[in-house]
Amino acid sequence: MLRWEWSFWVFFGGISLVLAEQLPDKTPLLNVREVYEFVEEQIPEKGEFEKTVDYTNNVRNQLQNSSFFQGNLDKDFYCQLDDTKFSYDADQGEGTFTVGNLYKNPDYVSKKNLSHFWEVENDLEDHGTYQGVSGLGVERSVTKIRAFRYGVAFAGSPDLPSYQFQWKCEMSTEQARQAKANFGALLHFQIDTETLLHGKLVLMKGFDYHKPTINAPYDTSDYYRGVQAKKPILILYNRKTREIFARIDLTTYESSWRKEYQKELAEKKLKEEQARQAREQEQKAREEAMNQKKRRAILQTDEFFQEWELPEGKIFAKYVKMKNQNVVFQKEDGTEIEVSPDSLNGQQKDLLKLAKNFKKTKRILVKERLWTYGYGNTKSKTRGTFVRSGKIPGAYSKELYLFIQRADGKPEAIPVSSLSKGDQKWFVNTLKDFNEEKKAYEKKYNTRLLNN
Repeated sequence: MLRWEWSFWVFFGGISLVLAEQLPDKTPLLNVREVYEFVEEQIPEKGEFEKTVDYTNNVRNQLQNSSFFQGNLDKDFYCQLDDTKFSYDADQGEGTFTVGNLYKNPDYVSKKNLSHFWEVENDLEDHGTYQGVSGLGVERSVTKIRAFRYGVAFAGSPDLPSYQFQWKCEMSTEQARQAKANFGALLHFQIDTETLLHGKLVLMKGFDYHKPTINAPYDTSDYYRGVQAKKPILILYNRKTREIFARIDLTTYESSWRKEYQKELAEKKLKEEQARQAREQEQKAREEAMNQKKRRAILQTDEFFQEWELPEGKIFAKYVKMKNQNVVFQKEDGTEIEVSPDSLNGQQKDLLKLAKNFKKTKRILVKERLWTYGYGNTKSKTRGTFVRSGKIPGAYSKELYLFIQRADGKPEAIPVSSLSKGDQKWFVNTLKDFNEEKKAYEKKYNTRLLNN
C-alpha cells in the first residue's frame, strides 16, 4: 500500500507544502450498487442441509471468480465521494477540505457493531405530489420521494463527525487555487468478505422515514444499501494532477480538538511530573543535608572533624599528623591535604593544638580494657575498646553513654553513671586534660565544638 506524508520547506519566510504521493493514472472505481445487487442476487443463503464448510467454500469460489474480486478477496477498492467542497483562509494560509454524506451511528449500522456509513451514490425516485395539511390547518403541496442510498459501512474512529468531515492544513495560495478547482475525494477500503462467507451479513440494509414539514414539504423514504468494509481510508487529491493532499485512516483519526486536548494533557502531565521530580529532588536534598548533618555530628564526636579555614577555602576535616613540618588533614571522602601551619590564623592554630590533644587522648581510650558496670549488687564485666561517648539519638534521656566495641566484635552502650568508680575515675581523668582545654577554647572563641 502506498504511504504518504506531509513535508514542509521553509523559504523566504513562507511555507510550501510538498506532496509526496500521487494516485495511479488509472484508479478503477467500484460501483457499490453493482456489488450489492450481485451479492443479493447471486450469493444464496445457507441451506438447512448444507454443511458450513461446503457453503463457505462455494461462496468463496463465487466471490473469487466474480468480476469485482478477480481472484483476490483482499482486493483494494475505491469509491468516488461527490459531496466535496474546498475553502481557503488566505490570512491564516490554511485550506479546509470538506466531504459530506457521512452518517454516524445510524441504527442500521450500529446493530452490526459498526459506526459509520458513507453514502457514495443515490437513486432518487419522484412518486408525485399530494396535498398535505399541517396541525394548524395550513395546506402545502408535498413531494413524495423514494431514495435508494448506496454506500460503505465501517467501524470508524469515535472522533469522526456526522454528515460533514473536515480536514485542515497549511498550504500556499497557488496550492489552494489548484485545490479549489480540482479537489476530489476517494474512499479506499477492502470489503469485509469474512462476514459474507457466513451468509449475506456483509450486506447492510437500513430504512429511514422523514415526515413532511411546513419548511421541508417532502415525504421521504430512505432505503440504505451497502457493503461492510475494513481498513477504510479517505484520500483527498487533485483530480487533474493526481497529487494526494492527504490520506486519512478513518479508524485511527483524531480530531483537532482531541489533539489539542491530548497536547494540553501531555503538557499538564509533563508539568506535574517535573513538579514531582522537583519535590523529590528537594526532599532528597533535605534528607541528604540532614544525613550529612548527622554524619558530621558523629564524625565530630568520634574523630574530631572540624571546619578549617584554609587559604583555598573552608574544609570539613580531621587532623591526622604532622609531615615535613606541614599539617595533614583528612577530608570526609578520605582524601588527604597538606597545609603549612603558617597559613592558619590564631584560632585555627588553637584548634589544631586541641585536635592534637584529642588524638593523643583517643589513643589512650581505644586501648582494650576490662569494663565493670551495673547498679547495686548487679555487676557485669566486659572486655572491649572505647569507640565514643555521647547520648543515644532519639532517646528522651539526657544521660551520657559510653559506646564500646566488645572483644567479640559486638557494640554495646553503657550508661556512664553505671560504670564502676574505678572506670569512671579512669575515664574522667583520661578526658580531663582534653575537656579543660576544649572548654577554654570554647570560652575564648564563644563557640561549641562537640554536642557532649
